[in-house]
Amino acid sequence: CTKNPELAQANLLMGTPEKVQTELAKADKGAVLAVNGIDNPLGRAAQLAMQNAELVRDANGVESKPNTIYLMHYAPANNGLSELLVAAYEKDFASTLGYSNQDLAYAAAIAIREQKETVSQGHSRGAIVQTNANTILGDQGFTNPKLEVRAVGGGTSVEAFNKAANKVRGSTADAEKVTFSYFKDDPVPIAAGGNPGVMSLSEFWQVLTTSNSAHSCYGTGAAGCRQVQILSPNAPAGAVQSNSNLIRFKGGIPYDSNDQPLQFNK
Repeated sequence: CTKNPELAQANLLMGTPEKVQTELAKADKGAVLAVNGIDNPLGRAAQLAMQNAELVRDANGVESKPNTIYLMHYAPANNGLSELLVAAYEKDFASTLGYSNQDLAYAAAIAIREQKETVSQGHSRGAIVQTNANTILGDQGFTNPKLEVRAVGGGTSVEAFNKAANKVRGSTADAEKVTFSYFKDDPVPIAAGGNPGVMSLSEFWQVLTTSNSAHSCYGTGAAGCRQVQILSPNAPAGAVQSNSNLIRFKGGIPYDSNDQPLQFNK
């Protein structure tokens, strides 16, 4: 799947919400619960969920993708403008006008895991859903210190993302458990999220017209990517193995691709 992400299979958890929650509750420790970004039909969302999942190390030190990733598919609207409006509502108005069904469903999925080791993974608008879900859970008093919260190319601010995540985790310790990563030329976390970086009109055009822009090349990347987040010996053919543009916040502190602290000019 790393070499051919188009082969990623999406096995739907069909049935009632109760049936889905039962499946999630009994999943192995370290289960990945992913949520996709805008304009992703199911197949594309499944590809990106697998692509963006971080590698795990087995008892022999061999790194590979997680065996199972659960995807909450946020079905796209029928046009791009509506997708942007939905994302804007999620980011700026949901906390006052009412959370979406997706926010509530994702919060329920995290809660059903109780105190089990769980990885919350979001891409683009998915990071906004993560933030809203964690805000909902925090307001309810739910905590799980074994929850890891990861976002790539998130459409929200790193400050809001971390505040909500740490409230659910119940601590600001283990900063590496809350990460917010993006390429400094990805326009989504910069323009939509207000995070530091470099705005590029050419890269914004790439986001609109291609499937391998900076915004779509997180995780281990895909064919045609000019940069990737995670360097891998099993990269897709044609993917450039460079992550020099990566900014990775751990516990709210920015680091470069060499894991060195970054200092941004005010």
